[in-house]
Amino acid sequence: MSQSLSYLLVHLIFSVKDRRPLIAPPLRTEMNAYLRSILEHLKCQPVIVNGAEDHVHLLFFLARDLSLSEAVAKLKSNSSRWMKTKAPELDAFSWQRGYSVFSVSKSNFAVARTYIANQEEHHRRFNFMEEVKKFLDKHEIAYDERFLWD
Repeated sequence: MSQSLSYLLVHLIFSVKDRRPLIAPPLRTEMNAYLRSILEHLKCQPVIVNGAEDHVHLLFFLARDLSLSEAVAKLKSNSSRWMKTKAPELDAFSWQRGYSVFSVSKSNFAVARTYIANQEEHHRRFNFMEEVKKFLDKHEIAYDERFLWD
Protein backbone atom coordinates (compact mmCIF):
# COMPACT_ATOMS: atom_id res chain seq x y z
CA MET A 1 0.00 0.00 0.00
CA SER A 2 1.53 3.32 -0.99
CA GLN A 3 -0.58 5.41 1.40
CA SER A 4 -0.68 5.44 5.18
CA LEU A 5 -4.29 5.58 6.30
CA SER A 6 -5.87 5.30 9.72
CA TYR A 7 -9.07 5.50 11.73
CA LEU A 8 -7.92 5.92 15.32
CA LEU A 9 -10.77 7.44 17.31
CA VAL A 10 -9.86 7.74 20.98
CA HIS A 11 -11.66 8.78 24.14
CA LEU A 12 -9.12 10.30 26.52
CA ILE A 13 -9.85 11.14 30.15
CA PHE A 14 -7.61 12.83 32.70
CA SER A 15 -8.17 14.80 35.88
CA VAL A 16 -6.81 17.71 37.82
CA LYS A 17 -4.15 16.60 40.32
CA ASP A 18 -5.88 15.37 43.48
CA ARG A 19 -9.19 15.84 41.62
CA ARG A 20 -9.39 19.42 42.85
CA PRO A 21 -12.43 21.29 41.44
CA LEU A 22 -10.43 24.01 39.67
CA ILE A 23 -12.13 24.16 36.27
CA ALA A 24 -15.14 26.35 37.05
CA PRO A 25 -17.84 26.73 34.37
CA PRO A 26 -16.66 30.05 32.85
CA LEU A 27 -13.10 28.77 32.62
CA ARG A 28 -14.24 25.33 31.44
CA THR A 29 -15.46 26.70 28.12
CA GLU A 30 -12.08 28.35 27.54
CA MET A 31 -10.20 25.20 28.62
CA ASN A 32 -12.23 23.04 26.24
CA ALA A 33 -11.50 25.43 23.37
CA TYR A 34 -7.81 25.54 24.25
CA LEU A 35 -7.59 21.73 24.33
CA ARG A 36 -9.30 21.63 20.92
CA SER A 37 -6.73 24.09 19.56
CA ILE A 38 -3.88 21.90 20.84
CA LEU A 39 -5.42 18.88 19.11
CA GLU A 40 -5.75 20.83 15.88
CA HIS A 41 -2.13 21.98 16.13
CA LEU A 42 -1.12 18.31 16.53
CA LYS A 43 -3.16 17.48 13.41
CA CYS A 44 -5.55 15.42 15.53
CA GLN A 45 -9.13 16.04 14.50
CA PRO A 46 -11.16 16.94 17.61
CA VAL A 47 -14.74 15.68 17.80
CA ILE A 48 -15.74 16.95 21.25
CA VAL A 49 -14.01 18.19 24.39
CA ASN A 50 -15.97 18.51 27.62
CA GLY A 51 -15.68 17.72 31.27
CA ALA A 52 -16.41 18.80 34.79
CA GLU A 53 -14.70 20.92 37.41
CA ASP A 54 -12.09 18.24 38.13
CA HIS A 55 -11.49 16.41 34.83
CA VAL A 56 -11.79 16.47 31.04
CA HIS A 57 -12.92 14.08 28.30
CA LEU A 58 -11.59 14.40 24.77
CA LEU A 59 -12.87 12.47 21.75
CA PHE A 60 -10.55 12.88 18.78
CA PHE A 61 -8.93 11.18 15.83
CA LEU A 62 -5.28 10.54 16.57
CA ALA A 63 -2.98 11.73 13.80
CA ARG A 64 -1.37 8.78 12.06
CA ASP A 65 2.17 10.10 12.63
CA LEU A 66 1.79 10.86 16.36
CA SER A 67 1.94 8.46 19.28
CA LEU A 68 -0.81 8.59 21.86
CA SER A 69 1.67 9.29 24.67
CA GLU A 70 3.09 12.26 22.72
CA ALA A 71 -0.41 13.66 22.18
CA VAL A 72 -1.28 13.30 25.88
CA ALA A 73 2.00 14.90 26.97
CA LYS A 74 1.43 17.90 24.67
CA LEU A 75 -2.21 18.28 25.74
CA LYS A 76 -1.41 18.16 29.44
CA SER A 77 1.75 20.28 29.47
CA ASN A 78 0.42 23.05 27.22
CA SER A 79 -2.99 23.27 28.91
CA SER A 80 -1.42 23.20 32.37
CA ARG A 81 0.89 26.06 31.42
CA TRP A 82 -2.08 27.96 29.96
CA MET A 83 -4.23 27.35 33.05
CA LYS A 84 -1.56 28.85 35.33
CA THR A 85 -1.93 32.18 33.49
CA LYS A 86 -5.67 32.44 34.11
CA ALA A 87 -5.65 33.42 37.80
CA PRO A 88 -3.14 33.79 40.65
CA GLU A 89 -4.79 30.96 42.60
CA LEU A 90 -4.09 28.61 39.65
CA ASP A 91 -0.32 29.14 39.63
CA ALA A 92 0.23 25.62 40.99
CA PHE A 93 -2.30 23.97 38.63
CA SER A 94 -1.37 20.56 37.28
CA TRP A 95 -3.01 17.47 35.87
CA GLN A 96 -2.73 14.03 37.43
CA ARG A 97 0.21 11.99 36.15
CA GLY A 98 -1.84 9.28 34.52
CA TYR A 99 -4.76 9.09 32.14
CA SER A 100 -7.30 6.65 30.77
CA VAL A 101 -7.82 6.14 27.08
CA PHE A 102 -10.22 3.95 25.16
CA SER A 103 -10.52 3.14 21.49
CA VAL A 104 -13.91 3.94 19.99
CA SER A 105 -15.28 2.03 17.02
CA LYS A 106 -17.15 3.76 14.23
CA SER A 107 -20.34 2.07 15.42
CA ASN A 108 -19.93 3.68 18.88
CA PHE A 109 -18.99 7.15 17.61
CA ALA A 110 -22.37 8.75 18.40
CA VAL A 111 -22.62 7.05 21.80
CA ALA A 112 -19.19 8.35 22.86
CA ARG A 113 -19.89 11.83 21.57
CA THR A 114 -23.23 12.02 23.38
CA TYR A 115 -21.69 10.68 26.59
CA ILE A 116 -19.03 13.40 26.57
CA ALA A 117 -21.55 16.11 25.68
CA ASN A 118 -23.66 15.17 28.71
CA GLN A 119 -20.96 15.32 31.38
CA GLU A 120 -22.91 17.64 33.64
CA GLU A 121 -25.84 15.22 33.74
CA HIS A 122 -23.59 12.19 34.40
CA HIS A 123 -21.91 13.87 37.33
CA ARG A 124 -25.18 14.53 39.09
CA ARG A 125 -25.35 10.74 39.52
CA PHE A 126 -21.72 9.74 40.13
CA ASN A 127 -18.31 11.31 40.65
CA PHE A 128 -15.17 11.15 38.53
CA MET A 129 -13.65 8.21 40.40
CA GLU A 130 -16.81 6.13 39.98
CA GLU A 131 -16.95 7.11 36.31
CA VAL A 132 -13.39 5.98 35.58
CA LYS A 133 -13.86 2.69 37.42
CA LYS A 134 -17.03 2.02 35.36
CA PHE A 135 -15.08 2.62 32.14
CA LEU A 136 -12.22 0.38 33.25
CA ASP A 137 -14.60 -2.39 34.30
CA LYS A 138 -16.64 -2.10 31.10
CA HIS A 139 -13.47 -2.48 29.02
CA GLU A 140 -12.14 -5.24 31.31
CA ILE A 141 -8.98 -3.30 32.15
CA ALA A 142 -7.27 -4.56 35.29
CA TYR A 143 -6.10 -1.87 37.70
CA ASP A 144 -4.73 -1.44 41.19
CA GLU A 145 -6.75 1.26 42.91
CA ARG A 146 -3.77 2.18 45.11
CA PHE A 147 -2.11 3.68 42.02
CA LEU A 148 -5.14 4.84 40.09
CA TRP A 149 -5.52 8.33 41.50
CA ASP A 150 -2.11 10.01 41.67
